[in-house]
Amino acid sequence: MKNERKIEIRCFSRFCLLADGKTINLRSAKAEELFALLACEQGLPISKSRAAEMLWCDIDSKRAANNLYQILHNIKKAAPNVSAAIILTRGAIQLDTSRAMTDTEKFMALYNSPEPKDWVAAINLYRGILLMDNKYDWANEYEAYYDICYYEMQNRLEKYYAEIGNINMSRYYRDKALE
Repeated sequence: MKNERKIEIRCFSRFCLLADGKTINLRSAKAEELFALLACEQGLPISKSRAAEMLWCDIDSKRAANNLYQILHNIKKAAPNVSAAIILTRGAIQLDTSRAMTDTEKFMALYNSPEPKDWVAAINLYRGILLMDNKYDWANEYEAYYDICYYEMQNRLEKYYAEIGNINMSRYYRDKALE
């Protein structure tokens, strides 16, 4: 049996959650925000208390934790196939990257590649600022990080094309970085 990740989470530009290629509506902005946070963590565990505080920074920690558990229950009830992509342990929560693919994970894999063709693919994957249409308070740090990676790849490509003598492509990536 091959390992197919049937859940896809897109965070560049506008948040989108897909299962088997179909858009999933979780009917809750906070449920979507939780998936966005887990996607930005790229499968790394985050403590449940930190996740709750990030999602509900304006209320006390006990109510925030209760809200997190309620959201998790609602996701499990409304979309069991999607909830299977969330791993819960005693004190942490994380995205199961064997079940879910994120554009942030793919972007970073391409960014870390030594191949210029992968840098081009990463730039094309970057459809816009991270969670641009959602403006979550906690997302600023992640947004800045991906923006830096994006501009660094443009700089790499500008230098790469200059080194191989393709001045037009070198200028293209220089100008793209200045947009």
